[in-house]
Amino acid sequence: AEISGLPGFERAAFFKPNQIAGIVAAGDAALGITCEDVILEGGGYAGITLVAELPYSRATNGGTRCVGFARADDPVDNAHRIPKAADIVSEYPIETHGFLKARALDAVVHPCSGSAEAFVVIGKYRYGVALTETGTSLRVNGLKEIGELFKSRTVLIANDSAYEEKRE
Repeated sequence: AEISGLPGFERAAFFKPNQIAGIVAAGDAALGITCEDVILEGGGYAGITLVAELPYSRATNGGTRCVGFARADDPVDNAHRIPKAADIVSEYPIETHGFLKARALDAVVHPCSGSAEAFVVIGKYRYGVALTETGTSLRVNGLKEIGELFKSRTVLIANDSAYEEKRE
């Protein structure tokens, strides 16, 4: 897409959110708009600078939260009470492993690329991890939140080198 009114930039390209941080870090693009969850799950902020938080997301002007959840009738109401060797389906397996390790919790994490809620609803896995903005999807599916792993917001990122050159 062509853009105007942004000195030094003439066009924009569209990529999947999980590709943007890598493209910007490699210097193939000077700037990118993505969400922090894909940056965290992709390995962090190496090679990129967080320029600004952008005040919007899908349904609100805020960010989202990555949460652990279970069926509403599950007796566990806190992530710290997850039984040993429990099965967790996660859209964020790297961050889920980190969360469990930091709390000395022992569980088996099964990666999935989406619909973690559905896997818990049908009973394939007892626990799940996914993003939620309003909690509506959890409630509609008869699920309850049992813990927050991290918060995510929409962000403007820049390649470290490009940011130093074009900062002003």
